[in-house]
Amino acid sequence: PIPAETPVVVAEFFYELNGQWRKGFNTRAVTDDEKRQNMVVSPRQARLALNAVGLLANVDTVIAALPADQQDIVKIEWEYAVSVERSSAWVQQLGVALGLDDSGLDDLFLKAAEL
Repeated sequence: PIPAETPVVVAEFFYELNGQWRKGFNTRAVTDDEKRQNMVVSPRQARLALNAVGLLANVDTVIAALPADQQDIVKIEWEYAVSVERSSAWVQQLGVALGLDDSGLDDLFLKAAEL
């Protein structure tokens, strides 16, 4: 599971308590999709994490097996991106092709962020 983050403030309000005005907040939990928006690692971290779980050697094969219209785009992203964003479509596409579900991809990014 993705670690908990600070709740999202959905409303602010003021109330009086013992003659003093105070500020209160209504909050909600951060969704997994919102957490994934903030999961960004460097290409180095991504490659080291993939290597640690034995998947790095499969990436080029997976890219080569993609449909031609997607292959060039994913290859450019993989080779030249300055950051790897968990929420990007090409990362999700590669994750599925490598046999990772959402939880597995989340875990990989959490591991990569520690490197």
